[in-house]
Amino acid sequence: MGSLPERIGKFEVLSLIGRGAMGVVYKARDPYIGRLVALKRVSLGDLLPDEQRAEFKARFFVEAQAAGGLKHPNIVVIHEVGEADGVPYMAMEFVEGGSLATLMRERGALPLEEAAAIVRQVALGLAYAHERGIVHRDIKPDNILLDKNHRAVITDFGAAHLNTSELTRTGEVLGTPHYMSPEQILGEPLDGRSDLFSLGVVFYLLLTGHRPFRGDTVSSVCYHIVHSQPEPVPEDLRVPFPLLPILQKLLAKSRDGRFQTGLDLVAALNEVQLLPPPGPPVSGSLTQTWDVPSPPPSGADGPPPVQEVSETGRPAPESPSGRSGPGKGLWIALGLGAAGFAALLLMAAIVVAVHFLSGKDQRDQPSPAASPQTGAVSPEPSGTAPEVPLGEPKWPPVPKTPGRMPRAQVPGLPSRTSPPQASPRVAAEADAIVAASQEVGVLADRRRFGKVYGTLDDLHRRLNALKASAAPADAPAIGRAGERLADAENKAQQALAESSKPLLDHASSVLEQATSHVNTDEDAIIAAYAAVYPVIRWKDRLPSALQAQVDEFVRQCRENLNDDEWSRAQESGQRTVFPGQN
Repeated sequence: MGSLPERIGKFEVLSLIGRGAMGVVYKARDPYIGRLVALKRVSLGDLLPDEQRAEFKARFFVEAQAAGGLKHPNIVVIHEVGEADGVPYMAMEFVEGGSLATLMRERGALPLEEAAAIVRQVALGLAYAHERGIVHRDIKPDNILLDKNHRAVITDFGAAHLNTSELTRTGEVLGTPHYMSPEQILGEPLDGRSDLFSLGVVFYLLLTGHRPFRGDTVSSVCYHIVHSQPEPVPEDLRVPFPLLPILQKLLAKSRDGRFQTGLDLVAALNEVQLLPPPGPPVSGSLTQTWDVPSPPPSGADGPPPVQEVSETGRPAPESPSGRSGPGKGLWIALGLGAAGFAALLLMAAIVVAVHFLSGKDQRDQPSPAASPQTGAVSPEPSGTAPEVPLGEPKWPPVPKTPGRMPRAQVPGLPSRTSPPQASPRVAAEADAIVAASQEVGVLADRRRFGKVYGTLDDLHRRLNALKASAAPADAPAIGRAGERLADAENKAQQALAESSKPLLDHASSVLEQATSHVNTDEDAIIAAYAAVYPVIRWKDRLPSALQAQVDEFVRQCRENLNDDEWSRAQESGQRTVFPGQN
């Protein structure tokens, strides 16, 4: 394997992370700021003939251009790109954890919720890249890293394709065959939907432990990807029914049949109940086929009818229609119903007879005289009891026939219309982000900007991971945490600008005086550069106007210093911190 190089460029090499077909990756350290990085180096002489080295080196810097412009929690950060001893290198964010491929070698298939959380995060990162015209072209478990906080990060844009690049031409095939889309195998132009097909293969692998297209050779695998349907999901995995159409859509042969964006995939995953159904798998389960069945008929909300059992303990015989015959309980219910109906008929006959007889007696009596003054009916003669009107008959209660219990009354079964509940885990994590955001202001007042921005970056990663796993009911907690984090970032930028402006103005004044004479005062320029170095370090966090002022100051310093003097200025600046920082 050979010994490790001690240094690549300015970076101190610590250990070997891994080797691939296109390069070697080391764990290294930036000696100036103490930051750990993953350093990727390509050995051109071992991979390509002389006539292709220049093109490959250009492709490497296209990778840097593609990935370096992406700022997303689920995409690896590119810190620096350079060349040492004629070999290009790239210093990337060091993700303390491992690849998804390593995790699967240790654990095999993952639980549903864990697999879906990883796929959500990768889909979010891909959606961000696709919106900017970048296609990864090599999504696979080796290129998905997982840190200690379960954040998924896409790495290795070595096969990335910029819409404006001509290095990756139509007809060139880049990527790993097992995860390629049909159009990639056929050498057709690619877009983001090709990455989503590859992510579908990864998702299938996470759920089942094997890939959906298998073969003894690369050629046979490619043939199945282009022409064959994916292997059925094993029945014993009990994958939830709504998840099967998502897998089927991800692995569609036609791009138009897939999810059109990563955000569409995330939205579909958010609507799926990921807990497996209770009880053992049913014969003929939906997991046995890729054909999506029709949904159950409307109104079938309750549990299925229970089969009656005879007195012998055996199931009641089937009726000709295929349903179980009525049992003893049903006959009793029918008998009670018939008896009740007969009682109702008898009561009705009695009421009719009473009314008839009462009307006859009234017709035999003389009509009551009307009062000449008012025309009102005179009262009954004295000694005659007034007629008592018959009230409404009180019907006996009708016995209820056995049937299905309403869904809302089934113990342990939530109503379909009940609103989803917010997750206590999401709420607790959101509260922790809010509390940590409030501490950022204290750190900014103490000019501990390294700690400030390290904390802010970590909080952004946590918030994005929380968004990827949250349900719609968690939106208020997520929104509250996002607002507090934005406030903290604004306060940090304001504190940084207030600390930087006086230093930058004073250093610019010193630089102007040092260059106003015939003989330039290089020592004064070096001192001014060193004094403003903390501002230079955090330049990217400043408002745009101050960033432009910093860039102009650095340009003038470099123009007036030779290489040795510039090195002295850099070394002196490394030891400088903001005044008052503790």
